[in-house]
Amino acid sequence: MASSAETDTWCDKLWTKVNRKGPHVYVDFFEDFESDYGEQFKEWDQQLNNQDWKHKFLNLQNDAVKNKTVANMFDSQGNVHFQHREFHKAMEMYNQALCFAQFNSAQMGVLYAKRGFCFFNLNMYIECMADTELALGTDFPSAWMSKLDEYRSNCMQHMSKPISGTPNTPTLSFGTDTTFPCLANVISIRNDGLETSIVANTDIEIGKTILIEKAFTSIAVGYDTALCYGCQKMCKNLFPCEYCTDVMFCSNECMQLNGVHKISCGEAYNRMPSHIKLVVHSILEAITSFSTIGDLIMFVRATVAQKDIDMEENAKISNYGLFLGLKPSSKEPPIQLVYEAYTTLMSMSTIQSKFTTKTEQSFLMHLVGHHATVLLSNSYGGFEPNQNQFILATMTNVASLFQHSCTPNLMQHTIGNQTIFITNQPVKQGDHLYIDYCPEEHVTEQRKEMLRQTYDIFCTCAKCDPQEHPIPDPMLSNDPSFLYIIRYKKYIGSGTSALLKQKCINFLQQHREQPWSKEKEYVINAYSRCMLEDFGHGKY
Repeated sequence: MASSAETDTWCDKLWTKVNRKGPHVYVDFFEDFESDYGEQFKEWDQQLNNQDWKHKFLNLQNDAVKNKTVANMFDSQGNVHFQHREFHKAMEMYNQALCFAQFNSAQMGVLYAKRGFCFFNLNMYIECMADTELALGTDFPSAWMSKLDEYRSNCMQHMSKPISGTPNTPTLSFGTDTTFPCLANVISIRNDGLETSIVANTDIEIGKTILIEKAFTSIAVGYDTALCYGCQKMCKNLFPCEYCTDVMFCSNECMQLNGVHKISCGEAYNRMPSHIKLVVHSILEAITSFSTIGDLIMFVRATVAQKDIDMEENAKISNYGLFLGLKPSSKEPPIQLVYEAYTTLMSMSTIQSKFTTKTEQSFLMHLVGHHATVLLSNSYGGFEPNQNQFILATMTNVASLFQHSCTPNLMQHTIGNQTIFITNQPVKQGDHLYIDYCPEEHVTEQRKEMLRQTYDIFCTCAKCDPQEHPIPDPMLSNDPSFLYIIRYKKYIGSGTSALLKQKCINFLQQHREQPWSKEKEYVINAYSRCMLEDFGHGKY
């Protein structure tokens, strides 16, 4: 007899009740797949219950508890990098050491001071001063005080001079949309019942910011001591959580406002592979959006059933409703992933105390499945191979409504947990706006396979199948602006950037009607690099 896994998929049972007219107890799709995945489930259960999830950094693994000896080890490695004037690497090691040092101890104070000395040598005097203040807030040893005072005095002298090169803060180039404040009011979201499209209501020049959206959920794997856990900005003066070794924050405000960490501090999911961590984190974000679990359950049931609900919504709840309504993946997430995320959640004491009844637990099981189907096709990062490597994964809801093109008219950039869309070509009224789902550089076959496997897109555009399309006009390669860009692209970030950016704009405006070509893509990439430089991209 064929097993249920051979005839049905678990997604077929999503939000299906045990009894149609009975209480809201949903079917246990783990039980249905027990015959096929039972051994894998048992292996995971054993790993979850018995393995102490280590704090992993490079090739090192340490118990995830405060430990002076481990802090000393990272401190010593930081000193070696400092002596070789490898200041960024030294700071990376000092951050690791800070996570293991006892909170507000003399050891922590010295580590802040050493990180500040790195900033001083990088001519980052404001950051150096901030670290000296953090050092003084600890049980700072008197033996180091004279050296700290010396650096503070030198910083004050340098800070009296004008500071240049401050990165731009992105803002929308137009007014805000009344429904989606993250979106410019020159854009329309249209839905014909089959798919959603984004269309320009007016002409939009190149270089205009049309979306700035905070992520519904985002994680950093391997960047925990380089990015703030709350806003995920690359803040220089991070400080660690007082109780765990997993995260750092940029400010007390970011720490206090982060409800997820309040209920998951020290939990093993912080050190799990990104595909599990992203699903679990998204559930925690949903839970912390509501006052009670009852409110969460009522909201989700109504949203899934597409019914109105009498509940006072805030921006966070409305954003979550948009997330729940996003198109799920055409490729079913593995049942093993759903099981791992669900059991990880139920291993947390806080979650156990919130989901105590069979009804609540069956709801959570299906909510995890629903999140997984949405995240698989709408998030960036997190589901790639090499899950334990350095990964940033983010899920932004309105941004997910934009369709894909291999030759997009929007560039996308991430600053912390914000996604930003900027026009990289002139847009005419009525044009559809597109982003590239595979913005990283890949050879043609890799790109086509990624689009097929991840997004079920079978692309035959000029970029994916250039041999099937006409050869572009050779005048492009002889355009004076193009020749200038080729010659001076290597100087992005120097005094020529403004002129280089203008040359890119001139070329793209002049050749707007031209189809994709290697020359046009080269110019778009150069323009994008110039824009990222304006935002301080890549600067520590």
